[in-house]
Amino acid sequence: MKNLKSDRGDEYFSREFSTLYEENKIIHQMITPYTPQHSEKKNRILMDMVNVMLLNAKLPNNFLG
Repeated sequence: MKNLKSDRGDEYFSREFSTLYEENKIIHQMITPYTPQHSEKKNRILMDMVNVMLLNAKLPNNFLG
């Protein structure tokens, strides 16, 4: 893992995590939680994943979203 993105939740801000990031050269990026852009991106990624699964299942194109 090279990057970790979190929504500024407390679970990723302990001293142990900071040490882990430094030792493994992990970049911790803090994002703004619950923005519409993140929701849209997540939805697009999920739809892409569903479409790939449908294509791999060799279903007709009318099943694609």
